[in-house]
Amino acid sequence: MSDSQPKLTAQLLNRWLEEHKALPMFPSVISRLDAALQDPSVSVDSVTAVLEADVGVVARIMKTVNSAKYVMHAPAQTLEEAVRRLGFSTTRMLACAAAFMNMMTIPQTFSARQFWRNAFVAAVAARELVLLMQKQGRQLDTSTAFTLGLAHDLGIFLLDSCCADRYREVALLARDNPTALAQIEQQELGVNHAIAGAVLLRSWHFPEEWVMAVAGHHFPARLSKDMQPWADVLLAAESMTFYLGFNNGICASTPGVLPELTQLRLVAIGLTADDFKQTAKRVGLLVSQEGWLELADEMPA
Repeated sequence: MSDSQPKLTAQLLNRWLEEHKALPMFPSVISRLDAALQDPSVSVDSVTAVLEADVGVVARIMKTVNSAKYVMHAPAQTLEEAVRRLGFSTTRMLACAAAFMNMMTIPQTFSARQFWRNAFVAAVAARELVLLMQKQGRQLDTSTAFTLGLAHDLGIFLLDSCCADRYREVALLARDNPTALAQIEQQELGVNHAIAGAVLLRSWHFPEEWVMAVAGHHFPARLSKDMQPWADVLLAAESMTFYLGFNNGICASTPGVLPELTQLRLVAIGLTADDFKQTAKRVGLLVSQEGWLELADEMPA
């Protein structure tokens, strides 16, 4: 790659987004849904009223509730019935997944299908890791875990949009070395996808703890102590996707390989390599049972 090409920074990415009006708007349906679910008196009717504003999200919920996993004696005929069958937690996960997929453009340099397969596995992995940590008294919540698992690599879309030709070269360099992707991006572009993802999350007014978790998920120890737990969860969740054989559309997967850095950071969140492997087995089953792979496979290859 030519050294004459300008290096990117977070500031330049922000400026590029503003100049090209390329910033995807964070789905308002998710913000409104979360607000509704925080109300102790939340009802199926109030959740349904929020969801009805987004046709794409409703279509995904109805398709899922009438799949073999959830269908009972007869298909659900209304959104209200669908929410009752799914429950609020599953409804939110589906709404979040559909909304994130709908707002991102089709990439130029990598497979959208592979990316979303990886993202959904990471989301389920983050959720299951947090469930395990909760048993040890850690105060992290599964809803946030799922959202951050989905969002942790969205910066790849931003780099693909703003410099597709250069990013295509990065992808070639990183194809056989997933643990080096962020370093290769940093060297060749001046910024990595984790920082690019943080730029997006900050523009959506996500909590700073979430922004920093995404920014630092490849190097959690570089963050302040109070910012490290979520970054550690994301690192472990991402490692689990490759461990299970789900690549991100850029790098080849590494089935059965637990990276050394991940092993070190598992200790920081009170987990062991055996915890990781047992959770990975569970996640491998859940992503199929819950229909996440089927959802991802609706995207272009």
